[in-house]
Amino acid sequence: MTSIRSETFTISGTSEEMKMTVDFIFSSKLHSLGLFVVTPYEGTELGEIARQMGRIPVNDFCMGYHTKEFVNLTDVPAKKVNRIRRNALVRFYLNPFRMFFFARDFPSKWELVKLVCVFFRRMRWRS
Repeated sequence: MTSIRSETFTISGTSEEMKMTVDFIFSSKLHSLGLFVVTPYEGTELGEIARQMGRIPVNDFCMGYHTKEFVNLTDVPAKKVNRIRRNALVRFYLNPFRMFFFARDFPSKWELVKLVCVFFRRMRWRS
């Protein structure tokens, strides 16, 4: 899912639909982006939907959203979902215009350097 202001766009369905959503994001004038996989927790409506799909809902609230392990509610293989997410983030944040505005507008340049290091560390998701 991606959140744009208070709107939410679901990246779901086929890999082609996911790529179309990502292309829509690139055509926007956003300065930042977060791509997260929705997590169906046990005891929730989404958890019940996951069970009906034959998936096991999460009951561990400590599971981080940056991990490669997640409950995949699509027909697209998890590795491909992660590859689409990773490539989208890299393509988004390494866009020269966005990099310029980020560097110009970010209040603490030292914190920006730290965030860039964290960004590249998290890009080590397995494809």
